[in-house]
Amino acid sequence: MTKTAEWYQGKAGRAEHLVYLNKEAKELEKLIQGDKTMIIRGAAGRKSPLGGRTKINDLVYFVETGGDLTITHRGIIANVIES
Repeated sequence: MTKTAEWYQGKAGRAEHLVYLNKEAKELEKLIQGDKTMIIRGAAGRKSPLGGRTKINDLVYFVETGGDLTITHRGIIANVIES
């Protein structure tokens, strides 16, 4: 883990994150149906998604790009893998 991630893992409480999903790719629908089980985010530079600031039991709120950006679903992070 990065130093930022180590710092964040020790932070008390539950954080809330807003996750944008691609409406055209039906990412939210695939998550709900179980066809998709994780969200993978990449970046041009070598850095952790959300800067390493996500941990198990944090809340995530989902909105779809290409729509009205209304939060329609939420979830709880069950696992975090950083590589």
